[in-house]
Amino acid sequence: MISTEVLSEVLGFEVSHCQMRGNNEVSIFKGGRTSASQFINIYELAHKCKEWAMPMYLVSGYDNNFFCSINKGWSDEVTPSTFYGNTEPEAIFKACQWILDNKEQQ
Repeated sequence: MISTEVLSEVLGFEVSHCQMRGNNEVSIFKGGRTSASQFINIYELAHKCKEWAMPMYLVSGYDNNFFCSINKGWSDEVTPSTFYGNTEPEAIFKACQWILDNKEQQ
């Protein structure tokens, strides 16, 4: 699942917590609300994450496992890690967490 830190960065507002709703929807909670303030399809959220990561270029797909690799811009320079998940969005969320955690080094 995506962290609230990454979710807050991607959506542009403070997210207090989130949870999966069914297989394809994420419930997003702002502040201390007890009811979700927004719902988003997990694949739409994964796409928003790829847009947020620019100018890094996230390449994701399936090759015996779901993966997401990070290219710096459109060059051939690639980070040393490829991120894997049980789903393509999960791999994308892991890559975005890495970007956020290493933001100062870029």
